[in-house]
Amino acid sequence: MSEIADLSAAQLLSLYSDRQLSPVAVTKAALERINTYNSSVNAYSI
Repeated sequence: MSEIADLSAAQLLSLYSDRQLSPVAVTKAALERINTYNSSVNAYSI
């Protein structure tokens, strides 16, 4: 599977429908990505 951040909304919906991916997993991946890159771009504030 591609990196979650690279998937389109349509691809995410298809993966949700097939139960291959969950919205919780997508949210966790997004938060991990923010944690990884925020120090260099400072685009997210907690």
